[in-house]
Amino acid sequence: MRSQITSNGHLLALLALLSLAVQSSTIIAQEVLADRIVNFKTFDQRLSTSGKLRSGALPLLQQQGFKTILDLRTPKEGTAQEQRDAEALGLSYINIPVSRSLPSQQTLAKIRNLLDNSDAPILMHCGSGSRVGMVWSLLRLQAGDSLKDALDQGRKMGMNSTMEAKVLEKTQID
Repeated sequence: MRSQITSNGHLLALLALLSLAVQSSTIIAQEVLADRIVNFKTFDQRLSTSGKLRSGALPLLQQQGFKTILDLRTPKEGTAQEQRDAEALGLSYINIPVSRSLPSQQTLAKIRNLLDNSDAPILMHCGSGSRVGMVWSLLRLQAGDSLKDALDQGRKMGMNSTMEAKVLEKTQID
């Protein structure tokens, strides 16, 4: 009985060490990605968000297991080159341009569909993270979240005060 307790104690200690190792590698991966990606945030296991991807970011995303890049930038912001680079690495690349004005309901539905049905993990990004935050706030409002919760989540993803004002304006129109 005593040797079983000792074995269980060793097993628990080993599991605790493995858990710390996984947490440490996750933190290191987050720091490496944050060095190459503006405003990098992990929302959950399916979705991370960010601003601009710096040189070398796509191979790091691929190494971390990302499958899909959802780019909200406009073509003038360099989407063609990013698409070539992503696809050369075997990543799925989708561009849904969102200007600095409110996206249409059709655009939001398309983004929601892609977030729900694309291979994960997904990185949704724009130039700074602000459009991503605005789009996320609008999607959360459509899903029934309170305005406060939707805005809080959007801010965490990088939404600035200009984009927040647009979300607030939209809620007053509806």
